[in-house]
Amino acid sequence: MRWSGHCLGLSGQRQMCIRDSLWELPLTSGCEALASSSFGVVAADGSGRLVAISEDGSEVAQAEFGHVTHLAYSPEGVCAAALEDGRLLLLGPDLAVLHDSPAAEDDVETVSGLTFRPDGTLLAARNSLGMTVDDRPENKIECWHPEAGLLNASELPSKATALLPTESGAIIGCFDGSILSFEVGEKDHRLIAELD
Repeated sequence: MRWSGHCLGLSGQRQMCIRDSLWELPLTSGCEALASSSFGVVAADGSGRLVAISEDGSEVAQAEFGHVTHLAYSPEGVCAAALEDGRLLLLGPDLAVLHDSPAAEDDVETVSGLTFRPDGTLLAARNSLGMTVDDRPENKIECWHPEAGLLNASELPSKATALLPTESGAIIGCFDGSILSFEVGEKDHRLIAELD
C-alpha cells in the first residue's frame, strides 16, 4: 500500500505516505479497507484486525473484531466499523469500543454504508433480509453519536447504496434509483429524484 501526498496505491507494497512523509506498515493479511482523518489512518486487514496509525506512521493501537466491510473516520478521531456479521462499532482513537450494535439475532442484517456528518454524527445504512416478519424496517438509516449512542433511525424505501453527508442531514442514493434528502429534526425524507 503506497500513499504519496494525496495518492494511494495498493500494488502489493506495504508502505503509506501522509503529507509526503513515507513510512511502512506491515499488513501481512492485505489491506481490506482504509479511512483517514486529521488524526491519521485506520486500516483493516484480511484477518479482521484494525490498526490505527498516526500521521508520523507510528502504530497507535490495534484490535481484532472480525471481517470489516466498511470503515469511516470522523474529524474528531472516532472510527466506525461495519462487520460482515452486521455488527456496527463506534471506536475511540485508541480503538476502544464506545458503542457496539449487533445485528438482530432473528434476522440477517448488513451495513451498506458509513459516513460522518461534519458535526461528528455517524450515518449508518442498515439493511435486513426480512427473514422475520414483523414491523421493523428492512432498510434504514441510523444516526449515531459517539457519546449518546443511537439518536434515531429512519426507514428507507430501498437499500442505501450511496451516502453524502451535509451540514443539516444527508443525501442518500438507494438501490431502487431514488435519491432522498434527510434533514435533522424532520421525520420524513424528501424525494429529490428517481433514476431509471
